Amino acid sequence: MDETLTVKPEPGKQAEPNRFQRWLKNYRPEEGVYDELLDESGAIRPGWSRFLEQIDRIRPDDFSERWHQAQRVIRENGVTYNVYGDPQGTDRPWDLDPIPFVITQQDWQQLEKGLIQRARLMDAVLADLAGPQNLIRNGLLPQEMLFSNQRFLRPCHGLPASAGHFLHFYAVDLARAPDGRWWVVSDRVQAPSGTGYGLENRLVVSRMIPEVARECHLVRLARFFDRMRESLAAASPNAREQPHVVMYTPGPYNETYFEQAYLARYLGLTLASSEDLTTRDDRVFLKTLDGLQPVDVMWRRVDDEFSDPLELRSDSRLGVAGLLQAVRAGNVAVLNLPGSGVVENPAIMAFLPVLCRRLLNEDLHIPSVATWWCGQKPALKTAVDQIDRLVVKHAFEKGTIPVRFGGTMPAAERAALIRQVERDPFAYVAQESVTFSQAPVWSSQGFRPRRVSIRVFLVAHEDGYQVMPGGLTRVAGESQTAPGISMQQGSGSKDTWVLSEEPLPAYFSKYETRFPIVIRRRRVHYSSRSADNLYWIGRYAERSEFTTRLLRSVIIPLSSEGGFGSLTEVGPIWDLLCQLGLLLAPTWRKEPAAQGIAALENALKDAVFNEEMLGSLRRINGQLQRLAASSRDNLSLDTWRIVRSLGEDLKRPAPTGPISDMLPVLDNLITLHAALSGMARENTTRNPGWRFLDLGRRLERATYVTNLITLVLEEEEPARSTCLDAVLQVFDSSITYRQRYLFEPRLLPVLDTLLLDSANPRSLAAQIEELDAQLAALPVEKNRAFFTEGRKVTVRALAQLRTMDLGAREPDHEKQILYEIRLLLSGMKPQLAEVSSDLDRQYFSLLQLEQSTAETRVRPPKG
Repeated sequence: MDETLTVKPEPGKQAEPNRFQRWLKNYRPEEGVYDELLDESGAIRPGWSRFLEQIDRIRPDDFSERWHQAQRVIRENGVTYNVYGDPQGTDRPWDLDPIPFVITQQDWQQLEKGLIQRARLMDAVLADLAGPQNLIRNGLLPQEMLFSNQRFLRPCHGLPASAGHFLHFYAVDLARAPDGRWWVVSDRVQAPSGTGYGLENRLVVSRMIPEVARECHLVRLARFFDRMRESLAAASPNAREQPHVVMYTPGPYNETYFEQAYLARYLGLTLASSEDLTTRDDRVFLKTLDGLQPVDVMWRRVDDEFSDPLELRSDSRLGVAGLLQAVRAGNVAVLNLPGSGVVENPAIMAFLPVLCRRLLNEDLHIPSVATWWCGQKPALKTAVDQIDRLVVKHAFEKGTIPVRFGGTMPAAERAALIRQVERDPFAYVAQESVTFSQAPVWSSQGFRPRRVSIRVFLVAHEDGYQVMPGGLTRVAGESQTAPGISMQQGSGSKDTWVLSEEPLPAYFSKYETRFPIVIRRRRVHYSSRSADNLYWIGRYAERSEFTTRLLRSVIIPLSSEGGFGSLTEVGPIWDLLCQLGLLLAPTWRKEPAAQGIAALENALKDAVFNEEMLGSLRRINGQLQRLAASSRDNLSLDTWRIVRSLGEDLKRPAPTGPISDMLPVLDNLITLHAALSGMARENTTRNPGWRFLDLGRRLERATYVTNLITLVLEEEEPARSTCLDAVLQVFDSSITYRQRYLFEPRLLPVLDTLLLDSANPRSLAAQIEELDAQLAALPVEKNRAFFTEGRKVTVRALAQLRTMDLGAREPDHEKQILYEIRLLLSGMKPQLAEVSSDLDRQYFSLLQLEQSTAETRVRPPKG
């Protein structure tokens, strides 16, 4: 191993631990393990000394309060990591420790040099294995490294490099040996993850203790992400003013989906799954509202074997059929290339020193953990003789055979493992068991030591590779029993701080590409899936708000002195809740005493809090939250926080007291919905996504208006007149009515206010007007000479609403008006359903998108 990577304390820069007793009084390093904080004599290491001097200026209570606020930010931002099998599923919060992992600039510069060398080496190895395979022919690599390797995908052989690199994104897992030297535990080549989590960690921790970051001269990450943008744009094989780059994601159930959506939003990429992509004429296209749009670069986060069901795994639902052929044709760049996972094989580590001298004419600066491929007799003998201190892995199969730790196995199992390895030595690799270093983590009693490893990230550029100054530090979980450190086993994370010796000047982005700057005032490519998700977010948001208003309008009178005797005041509202499946017996409101007050109260509590009940408010809000989580790349952080609160606020147990205890909960939900509507109205750019969000909300609200007014008209007098005040409250129109009429609510004025008055934003006429305006602005509508079927519906409905007069000038005139309104409402329900169906046909169907694209191609130019 390279002695230059040994960290030695700088003379005169150590600090005495006694100065920082409130942090270190319970810190007890484990013997035989490298401690990142304290050296062998117990003195604080130089970088940590600078950090402690600054953090010690923060009062203990202040630090705890800051950490509490930071944890709240993590929850509100929806930072998640999906541990498969975890009961929390995709809602498992990201585990972050507030104390960063500290690296001095001197230590980092040595690491950076070795990591860049390793990236160049892996790129060269990939170039050979994907092409001439001279390393195999010349005996530098055994042929088993390739032809027995499940990660070697034959259809991917010969795929061309992009911008001169086979390896664009690269990550290295590092650990520190007990003597202080770094070694590489694993190489992440196929679809490295963690950059987004590292960026989020930095934002959270640096905002929590900004003065510490400033005074410690923390190296910033912005330059690295600028380089990432440049690398993605430069990889485009097509000369465009602005290349179309997509983040190719497995979808919202992937463990790192938050990171994928986060990076797509941060870098300005289109987040696209297999459902959004298709191939035509050896090109990859994104299904957008304007038809099929070509894709130039794909940042792949789907495992390579799943990326093309036509040539790789035929059972993959994550892949894009024809993707490999599009790459061969040179029409799209995929980063990293499918098949690059071949060098993630742990057995190849045993050959890297020789390969480095052969390919780069250099010695390997950062060694790998000691590795023996058992297909070689000397290595097999070493592995068998020393198996009690080694880790045995399958060399070529991916995750199907568990890692075996020889030192923790019973003697009989160890003997059986030896026999297994000797029977098929070519299939196994043995590695030295890694003893991870330890670093401090925060607890209420101060610092505690915990095992750590670092994942460092590199991105290719035209001059070589750039290293992210820091990375993602992973921390062994407190209850973790496995020797390794894995996020899937419940490990936590830290921010990673590289400390400069001198103050850093302010960094201003110098993002430049070979493409000119093009001013745009609309999103160029809006995928049909994104529009579909936003459309349903709008529908579920309105469904949630209206259901909340219905329940509140029922509970308010029932909480008064009249109790359940007040059910006659909310008859149609109760019946609509029954139609929605929230209340099970419409007859309850007519004979409440026969049902029992407790049963009625429990039914209302279930309608709000019972997640198992189809249509309950908690279930609606949960679905809204899941839809929003799938569209994180299209939603602002503030919007996400509101939607998350709508879902999380109902995960509490139902109140055990009277039903009036539910009113504060419902009032808070109404406030959140007002905030959500305000964000959509005042903070969202008027792009196609906003239009579909609004279309969903308007369609849902129009449907509810139609259904509730229909039930009002079915009521007999005097119950119909009695319920009008509650109906106005549901639509938040009581003030509007009272400002116009000096008498109590009467049927025809109420109907005019809720159906025909377009100045009332809750009325049916207002919804139809907005629907018509939004439909008119959509791409298909603007490119057609005639109205679409959905637009025909809104135009006809507007004509009906605008020409209807509810003024009753004769006694019998009211009956005729009510008859006409019933006809209007009975016809409105199927018409609204037709608008929804037409939107699906025009924008969410692949067949229709293909036709739209074909029409665009053959349409003659204007003029």
